[in-house]
Amino acid sequence: PTKFNGMLWTTGGDDRKWGGLYWGANQSCLYNALFATNHTELLEPMFRMYSNAYASYGEAAVQQWGSKGVFIPEVTGFDPTPVLPEDIAAEMRELYLCKKRWEDRSQRFMDYSYTVLPFISRWNWKKDEGWRDGVWHTGDKGGGAFGHTSHIFSRGAKIAYQYWMQFEYTQDTAFLRQYAYPMLKGVAEFYRNFPNFQQEADSLFHIRHVNDNESIWNGHNTVEEISAMRGIFPAAIRAASILRTDEEMQRTWKYVLDHLSPLPVNKEGTAWIGSLLPVQQGNAERRPDGNTMPVWFFDLCTLENRDPATLAIARNTYHNYYPQGIDPRSKVYVLSKLPVAGAMLGIKEATRYLIPAQLRTAEITPLRNRMDLREGFQTTSVQRLGRAAEALQMALCQSLPPAPGEEPVIHIFPAWPEQWNAHFKLLARSGFLVSASFANGQVENVQAAAQANTVLRMRNPWKGRKVAVYNGKQLVYEAANDLIVIPVKKGNLFILKPVQ
Repeated sequence: PTKFNGMLWTTGGDDRKWGGLYWGANQSCLYNALFATNHTELLEPMFRMYSNAYASYGEAAVQQWGSKGVFIPEVTGFDPTPVLPEDIAAEMRELYLCKKRWEDRSQRFMDYSYTVLPFISRWNWKKDEGWRDGVWHTGDKGGGAFGHTSHIFSRGAKIAYQYWMQFEYTQDTAFLRQYAYPMLKGVAEFYRNFPNFQQEADSLFHIRHVNDNESIWNGHNTVEEISAMRGIFPAAIRAASILRTDEEMQRTWKYVLDHLSPLPVNKEGTAWIGSLLPVQQGNAERRPDGNTMPVWFFDLCTLENRDPATLAIARNTYHNYYPQGIDPRSKVYVLSKLPVAGAMLGIKEATRYLIPAQLRTAEITPLRNRMDLREGFQTTSVQRLGRAAEALQMALCQSLPPAPGEEPVIHIFPAWPEQWNAHFKLLARSGFLVSASFANGQVENVQAAAQANTVLRMRNPWKGRKVAVYNGKQLVYEAANDLIVIPVKKGNLFILKPVQ
């Protein structure tokens, strides 16, 4: 698939900053906004790359971590993860699971690690030190077996969740059965069997010796990993239920989910933080990574969320990124998901000010063609444009569930500034091609074309007013209800109008 650093524009092969490897966080900038465009075929290369390597991810789960399921690293090549010599794998497990002191690693392990790329997640503790006396020297980053991406498991969950979203957008049960469910099941089983994921004295499952993205190393119940599990287990359960398979496994996953530790919060209990103590490196009290926003990615705090306390924490957490408020001076960086998260919370200022700020970017001067070289030489990229596009879509039309694995509900212009006019046509996660217009501060026309046999769930675009829904010329619904629910067949075209 297209890479974040250079895309189709490189002229030096893999002689470019960051080389030929795939960083999941960077790649997500290019792909997350493609779902709603109704060109999901553009995602196929990404899915194909990960599905083709599925067996190797299963081997990596066993060899590297002593787990089951699949382990998809944050940084990977385009090809399958290599199999390790068994003696190297055995020592790696002891070191990476913190069962063996880093100082006690063998010379055999060090000699083997000398030959491999330090960007690859399993070797990301490595640090290149340069040439000295004709020999290339390497060391570690000071964190023992830990590096920036060495102990990130949430990327596998995010990849699997993208498979789940592909099903939600297309309602393609063949894709769910053949590709999405194996990924969901594989990642869920990896977490469940991970040796440092245990039910502790408080009867809750804790995960230890893991990173919070790249900033916190060797943490406890990090927000990335707890968010990932709170997203992946219910999605796997729902997928298995749809496919009528793995009933016993569904019950097992449900038990884990019901006894999973909550998202980490600050001492006041008012905002999410990066990790519980102890951590080896990084500030445990820091905000969730603004470039990944895991709680938002896994649909844990959508406008449909039924828990007021969760939404209050979400808004408090988001406020901490912009404590002085959002205005034309607010800055947004290239990889930031803050515009996306703001739109998901229905914050119109995030749309009005943060999306343009991301297009301008506070990090680097864009090229005249609007792309940039943020990542270095030969890295022509559109990462910030992808993030801004995703935020724009969320401001125009959201189709998000109350919680992972539940039914998505469509919101029309949920975070759209009154000062802007707009018209859109976007694919919703429930399998509808939705179009609508907005002018002079008001929602105008709304249509929803069913792409599959499904159910239309939409919040009333004219809240408090009676709405009429027509299938062609036939009136099929009329009420002032806040939530519109109509079973539909593929090909139905619904026209929504406010009743005068």
